[in-house]
Amino acid sequence: MLNFFVKRGDRIKVEEIVERMKDEGVKKDKITVNMLVSFLVKNGGGEIGEEVERLIREMEENDVKWDEELGSSFVFSTLSYPPRSGGGSKALEYASKMKKFNLKIQPATHGAVVESLCRDGALKEAINYYREHKSSNTCGTLIRGVSGNKKFEISLKIFENFKESESMDPSEFVYSEIIKSAGDECNRLMFGGEPLEERLAKAEEVAGVAKNIFDSIPSDPSLKNVVVCNSMIRCFGEAHLVKSAFEVYEEMKEGGVVEPTMITFGSLSAACERSGETKRVGQILEEMKDLGMKPNEFVYGSAIAAFKKKGNWRRGVNLLSKMAGDDSLTITTSTFNNVLSACAEGGELESLMKVWKIMKGRAKAKTESKPNLQTFTTIIDALCAAKQPNQASDLIVEMGEVWKVPCSVEIFTKVVTSCEKERQFKNALKVYAAMADADIKYYEIGVLDNALKR
Repeated sequence: MLNFFVKRGDRIKVEEIVERMKDEGVKKDKITVNMLVSFLVKNGGGEIGEEVERLIREMEENDVKWDEELGSSFVFSTLSYPPRSGGGSKALEYASKMKKFNLKIQPATHGAVVESLCRDGALKEAINYYREHKSSNTCGTLIRGVSGNKKFEISLKIFENFKESESMDPSEFVYSEIIKSAGDECNRLMFGGEPLEERLAKAEEVAGVAKNIFDSIPSDPSLKNVVVCNSMIRCFGEAHLVKSAFEVYEEMKEGGVVEPTMITFGSLSAACERSGETKRVGQILEEMKDLGMKPNEFVYGSAIAAFKKKGNWRRGVNLLSKMAGDDSLTITTSTFNNVLSACAEGGELESLMKVWKIMKGRAKAKTESKPNLQTFTTIIDALCAAKQPNQASDLIVEMGEVWKVPCSVEIFTKVVTSCEKERQFKNALKVYAAMADADIKYYEIGVLDNALKR
């Protein structure tokens, strides 16, 4: 019965059964403890460490011995601790107990210790543990953890040291993690404070290091597999090297062994978005069609963002219409906003209002499509530019009453000023009422007063 409710994730029922076991004096055996630890990992909160510790104390009081499976469960449970909350030290403690009890520790469990230490920011301890338990699993995990702490140079040294080791060769996991680490570094560089040209140059250098590693991988499909290839495509995309990203894709096709996945096309689409490259977006969609693959939300969203960067509102609207025709796809607020913005920049008010109508219909059923302040700012700006403050003032009312989005001072100012220019004083009063409801008492009211005086 306990197993049934554990699988369902029913916390209330699980707690009831555990309490009943306690009342009836039923001791928890290894299977029960392991089941409860798994339940805590899937459904627990910030208190998971205390809960696991309580189970361990009960085990010791009832003379229930540790075994390999239990010990591994305890170690893996520390990955559910909030970052920097002591999970790493606990993982070390549990691994030490397994060693004390002469239990075999699998490479994946060693990897979990390394990961917990990295999540705590204890990189020195993680590196030391890795040196004691070196394997492809601990190496890849350490590279990922160090990268998460924004230390690409250290990740690269760890990889190079591992590759020079005479006892073992890198696995696909190690290769994919070091290339992912390079992609993460490219992403960080693009958000730096240096001039764009310098950031692009540094990102290109990091991507070049990753490509050298990629080219050094033996032509074994188990090593240079789709995960590794996708990581390389993403790395080039983060560095705004869209041509190089597509070259990796072409290499995949020429080999005929590595089949592209949705992640492949998503990474290519994202590369086009970052570089503003729209010509290749059509290639992506056509090749997916040839392969019998339907684009997902990410592929569509990235493609639309790429068209938005180039001001191609028509293609953006077309893609959005395709998405809207498929109820299984979720259209995010960001995707809608990109199309709305492209229409506004292109002066296409009619298309913009059609997109807004689609968005409203979707937002009523899916919260992911709910309009936000950016949505209303874009539409109202376009309406004012088209000398239609009457619709803009109606939208301000709808914005608050229907969508519960607080109006900004800037929007009020723009609409009131537009009402003044078009001498639509009744609409100005409507805006004034909305301003009063929002407790706005700034320059905008002065503008409105001037309009009314005229």
